Amino acid sequence: VKIRGYRIELGEIEAHLLRIEGVKEAVVSVVTGETQELCAYVTGSGELTAQAMRSKLAAGLPSYMLPSHFIRLEKMPL
Repeated sequence: VKIRGYRIELGEIEAHLLRIEGVKEAVVSVVTGETQELCAYVTGSGELTAQAMRSKLAAGLPSYMLPSHFIRLEKMPL
């Protein structure tokens, strides 16, 4: 996808999320409103806070690839 002129591979963000301890499943999508933003849906155990996931992703991804929203789910819907 392209957001704000940047080419973004959603699968790459998902792969980085899955490397975070405690994350079992991850899906990243584009949410469209007034602007397009990235949203990460994750399942897992432990203390998975949006701040912790964002800081761990920032170590390996450029800022334009960081999701704006993190939503923790008990399990992924079918």
